[in-house]
Amino acid sequence: VDFALRENDYVIGSKKFGGNAQYMTRHRWLHHSSLLWDFNSENMQYLKMPQKTPNYRQNRNHEEFLCKLSHYYSKKEDFNERFKKRL
Repeated sequence: VDFALRENDYVIGSKKFGGNAQYMTRHRWLHHSSLLWDFNSENMQYLKMPQKTPNYRQNRNHEEFLCKLSHYYSKKEDFNERFKKRL
């Protein structure tokens, strides 16, 4: 599985599995990210479409736009190792 950074989101193909934010100063750097290992698809109905969306979202609903990392990696440790290697 090959993932990438696209418009400040972590994606696999055209589906988002994580969003991130950075804070940078002259001597410090902070990176915050939320990664979707798994989620209950039924709960997606409670999420509203955000006002600001990345271009690649193309007005897709959450179910069509998001992916679960658990569909691509059998263990979280496998993803962690691949992620660290990619960094």
